[in-house]
Amino acid sequence: MSRTGQAVTARAVTARAAVAQAVAAWAVMLVAILAMAGTVAAHLGLLPHGAWGADEYGTFAHFRDKGFSFLWFRFWSWSPRPLSEIAIAAYAWVVIESGRPLIVPVLAVYWTAFLASALPAMRHLGPGQMPCRALGALSVLAFLVLGRHMFPLYYWPFGIVAYLPVVSAALFVLFTLANGNATAKPGGTATAIVLTGAAWSSEAGALFAALYIGLLAAHAIATRTPLPAWRSLAVPLLAALPVVWVVMTNNRADLDMPEGADPALYHNLVPSLRAAASGLLQEFLVFDNGPFSWRNAVKGLLLKAAFFAGIHALWADAAPAARAGRRWLPVFALALAATCYAMLAGSYRQFGGPCCDQHAQVRENLAFVAVAALAMWLPSRFVVAPRWRNILAPAILTAALVFAIKPRFGDLVQDYRHYGEPARLRAMSWSSAASPGPEMTLYFPVPDEVFKVYMPSGPLRANENWWAANILAFFGKEKVTVRIATRHGE
Repeated sequence: MSRTGQAVTARAVTARAAVAQAVAAWAVMLVAILAMAGTVAAHLGLLPHGAWGADEYGTFAHFRDKGFSFLWFRFWSWSPRPLSEIAIAAYAWVVIESGRPLIVPVLAVYWTAFLASALPAMRHLGPGQMPCRALGALSVLAFLVLGRHMFPLYYWPFGIVAYLPVVSAALFVLFTLANGNATAKPGGTATAIVLTGAAWSSEAGALFAALYIGLLAAHAIATRTPLPAWRSLAVPLLAALPVVWVVMTNNRADLDMPEGADPALYHNLVPSLRAAASGLLQEFLVFDNGPFSWRNAVKGLLLKAAFFAGIHALWADAAPAARAGRRWLPVFALALAATCYAMLAGSYRQFGGPCCDQHAQVRENLAFVAVAALAMWLPSRFVVAPRWRNILAPAILTAALVFAIKPRFGDLVQDYRHYGEPARLRAMSWSSAASPGPEMTLYFPVPDEVFKVYMPSGPLRANENWWAANILAFFGKEKVTVRIATRHGE
């Protein structure tokens, strides 16, 4: 064969290889996008499995009996959260008037805001960036809903109203700062509104807003660089500080020490600060925020490393302008870490231990957002060619997703196989409560890794259990029998 023929043959082989590689890249990218979107959709579709906690029963009974003056009592005595407390009061009014729990509509509102918080990642994209940005945004959302303690954050009305706005605000700020093709600013009207909403939803949100703005100001002063749109950040800061102040001065500190609390930590600031440092490190290391062990730590590090590598590759960009727009991301990541530390230290000091599954899930979610922020910011020493990046990044993230979802995959299958069971049992509970007589039965579906039951089974009276006291107050009964299904279809 002549040299010309050999050259033509070589070019043909190269062209076929390039086409095959491009097809493989799109196939892997599509599979990864579908996997991430499917994970989020699978959890979104389980909103009918949401449930009330003891708080809804007791709080709604007080709103019914005392009227909306109870809102003022809650605000000053325990929960200085203007936005979430008003939302709870409105929810109580609708429930009282309708006589229905209306769990799904409440959850759907906050899930919508959670999903919409990723939209800034999709704005002002350059040619060919849509698949990478879509996969990156969906990946962050997917890993957030895979936490061990996700039920009280994503499926419990009181938990979602107070705490999901914090995670949603962190996501909005993340994707706003990471969008290098836009004029990435740490402030602005939209960011101010989102941060104010988080600050007025819970103490965690107030801590995040105050720490983020404070660290931005400190960074600007230390580096003598202007802080864009800094005036807008005064609004969420002023919204956050009163929430923090009321929490520090209201009667929470007068409560009796909870059962199982550590006396060395309870109401002791310095020991709580020390314990929070090691506790937060263990939480970050372990897989799925489970019990600490070296095995779990290795699994957790591998998962977060794969997540970091995949997100970093998807956001790799050699354009100086795009990289310059992300210069605030390290400050943002530090603010998230400081928020998690302050939450855990506050929990140790107030409760003598790491209170509440919803707090643990918020910290786990904020940790993943912080990892994503550093992955998006870190400059790439080697910019991977797009044809290889579009294969490697989706493959890494998909492998990490399979690893993370494996412990709960069987439960998700069962939840969909018996999809109508929670609604059926909830209807049976409310029907029992509406029946004549002083007794009622409360039915729970089979618990699993996502949908847990926090009440003991059996007959209970008001003086025997906090849950029972609130349930009986809401329904006007004297005795409740709790039945937790041991198999589906009971």
